[in-house]
Amino acid sequence: MKFYKKDEYAVTVIEHDSSVDEVLTACRQSKKQRYLCYQQRRLLVNQQPIIQNCPLKPGDELAVRVFIDEAIDFLPDALPLDIVYEDEVLLIVNKPPGLLVHPDQKDGHHTLANAVSAYYHASGQSHAIRPIHRLDFETSGLVLFSKCSFFQPLLDEMLANKQIARSYLAIVNGAMKPHTTQTIDAPIGSDRHVNNKYRVSKTGKPAVTHITCLKENQRKKISLIECQLETGRTHQIRVHLASIQRPILADPIYGKPSPLIQRCALHAYKLRLIHPMSMKALLIETKMPEDMQICLKNRGL
Repeated sequence: MKFYKKDEYAVTVIEHDSSVDEVLTACRQSKKQRYLCYQQRRLLVNQQPIIQNCPLKPGDELAVRVFIDEAIDFLPDALPLDIVYEDEVLLIVNKPPGLLVHPDQKDGHHTLANAVSAYYHASGQSHAIRPIHRLDFETSGLVLFSKCSFFQPLLDEMLANKQIARSYLAIVNGAMKPHTTQTIDAPIGSDRHVNNKYRVSKTGKPAVTHITCLKENQRKKISLIECQLETGRTHQIRVHLASIQRPILADPIYGKPSPLIQRCALHAYKLRLIHPMSMKALLIETKMPEDMQICLKNRGL
């Protein structure tokens, strides 16, 4: 369902006989959220306020007041922030390695959420901090944030339904046949013997990773591969690649240290999704970070 922004409202033009409740439900608003829309008088039909469900016919305009100030719920830290894309609903940033997406506690510091909080403060925006997905501490790359509570349930559902495509670049130990694709379909569960470590396990949760070799150096036994997630398990790419004896370079848990790079050589470089408000296709990319580029150059790739 397509919306457009008009002042504080997201507005949609009704195409079929419907009702306000049906539209809100299609936007994945919970019963409580629907109640608050009526109770807080956030709904207009054909520019007239409503306080209860009513029928809608083709051509009617339903407006929902969604662009409202919110409390910023993480402490601000003025860390460098590489913004790749931003509009009224979405913020996509390029996370550097060595940074958590958010702290364990709301009063924590020095995470990407704190950097986003500082950016909102500095730019006069008032939004809660809503990361739609996460990256590991050492992984660099694109992280998607929702700036609007109304559209967050749609984004959460898109992620759960594999409608947000996430692609990664990884440098791995070992040569692979170039320009070949394979799928690793192997469940992942916790390693009972090591905290914060995971492994392929028959009793684990389903996990699917598609990998394509982009470049390789047989003599120096190194490859650059693209990975696309179909599921989003913790450490999924790292576990899957280690399971086929192609661990990511310098992975501290599933590989071993490398003189070529000082962190796990994994970068989330591409996001593909349908915008939850405009329904337009978005393809967002960021280039490989310098440390990974230097690593490849030093290995003749």
